[in-house]
Amino acid sequence: GSGAGFLRMAAGGRLKPHFGNAPRLSVHLGLIVPPGEIRMQVGYESVRWEEGKAIVFDDTFVHQVVHNGDEPRYVMNVWMCHPCDPNDGKLPGELPPAYCEGPPGALDMLGLHVLPQAPPA
Repeated sequence: GSGAGFLRMAAGGRLKPHFGNAPRLSVHLGLIVPPGEIRMQVGYESVRWEEGKAIVFDDTFVHQVVHNGDEPRYVMNVWMCHPCDPNDGKLPGELPPAYCEGPPGALDMLGLHVLPQAPPA
């Protein structure tokens, strides 16, 4: 399914390596990200949250979090069904499942992607 929530991690916090058991994408939007080593590793890639920027990753990839900053970190988390879920059999717009068999970087191969900051409204 899909949903949303807020994630708070205290300074010195750790989230051990884990993975989701259902094919879904997670979107983390950095809300309050203090200075320091505050990062998430997804597969072999590591990224630091930035305020106002979104990180999209496939929850079935092994991921972990390290927070070596001095203040809490706040992230909005939105999760949704993976559009290339083979159990679904259909994609938005009735695209055939072969659509997801694109080159590396195609959505079904997505481990981690940082979206640019949205322009001011």
